[in-house]
Amino acid sequence: MCLAIYKPEGEPIPMNAIKTAWESNPDGAGVAIKDPATPDKPIKIYKGFMKRKKFLKFLSGIDQSQEMAIHLRYATHGQVVQNLCHPFEIVPGQAAWVHNGILAGYDKGKLKPMESDTSKFTEEILSRLFSTRLDFGQHAGEKLLLERGIENSKGIILVSHYESIILNEHLGEWKNGSWFSNMYWDEQLYVPATKTRWQQWKPTYTYDQELLDGDDWAKRELEVYNQLTEPTPSTGVYRYVNGKRVNL
Repeated sequence: MCLAIYKPEGEPIPMNAIKTAWESNPDGAGVAIKDPATPDKPIKIYKGFMKRKKFLKFLSGIDQSQEMAIHLRYATHGQVVQNLCHPFEIVPGQAAWVHNGILAGYDKGKLKPMESDTSKFTEEILSRLFSTRLDFGQHAGEKLLLERGIENSKGIILVSHYESIILNEHLGEWKNGSWFSNMYWDEQLYVPATKTRWQQWKPTYTYDQELLDGDDWAKRELEVYNQLTEPTPSTGVYRYVNGKRVNL
């Protein structure tokens, strides 16, 4: 489960959140920045940070006011290498994006060693669309087309001279001025207290072997689920739905 963060212009970089989220997304990081000082090619990419300390030091040393798309990687497709860190360049100097999720049609067996589902989707789909029209996705119908293309994934596209695009924004959460593609990194969320409440929380969720083989989060959830007993207190247990706290 990767984490994508959209930080609007003028908002602070969520350093504490990044520091915490690295623990569950340790496979490399990067950031795309919209820099108004270079209007011809304002989109700049800095990626390949494999150590949390170096990434935090870099973020601390840049202009905090700039618009950014930040990414922490948890590798599901592709090797843990610097080149497969996000962001990915869509159009040189003009557009870049970060992605959280798994893209259909890019099975591990079909990818080359230095490819990931996101890198291939960028090459085959996004680069072709945005190299023709940088304003692609600014209209509601085109944005919907992009969202259907990534299904339940989330993404952030920074584009020069146009508004940034948050794909499937409703599946993430705004917190302290920034948008987060998920809140799984926050340990206080998504922890139902009993098996009954867990089943109510994920009524159709099954832990089949294929899922467990490829998803450490599913393994962790199953371990927690198996430790739960009935009855146990549920006070203080909650999750977030559309940015609102919901008691379980």
